[in-house]
Amino acid sequence: MKKLIILFLLAFPCAEIAAQAPLPKYPLVFEGPQQAGDTSLTHLQLKSWAAGNHFPAILKWKNTPYELKENAHVLALCTDSLSHYNNNDIIGYAYFKISSSGSFRFDYKLSNIGRYVNDGASPNVDLVLTSQGVLMKANGYIAPGTALTVDYDDLVNMFPGDPTVEFINY
Repeated sequence: MKKLIILFLLAFPCAEIAAQAPLPKYPLVFEGPQQAGDTSLTHLQLKSWAAGNHFPAILKWKNTPYELKENAHVLALCTDSLSHYNNNDIIGYAYFKISSSGSFRFDYKLSNIGRYVNDGASPNVDLVLTSQGVLMKANGYIAPGTALTVDYDDLVNMFPGDPTVEFINY
């Protein structure tokens, strides 16, 4: 029994690394204040910084059409000041499909841009289930500097009966 447990523990991290390696994602690298510079911040570091008094009003996401805005210590993914989306434009993946176990928690990995999309009463982004994951598409014109929002219930409704479905916000 001890050998089986050790074998499982040794195999699990390798499987996790292999599943995550090929996933495309935007790096957490920002332009702007000296604190952010070209430093890659973890989600928890960014959340902690946003909760403080020195977080800028807008933090441009380097080499992407996105920026993060802070409002009442909530970070929101927005189009940057030069970028916009038209109806049906692809924004990116909120989640990447990494396996097919039948459980959302194990089958989908949250993307960096998906992590900062907020719930909205009148969302400007639709979620579309594809073979590669949960895609975000503009459902109308989205002007520069606008927060990207989805209806979290749309995600839950894509996977009826699966209690592991969740949108994680930071």
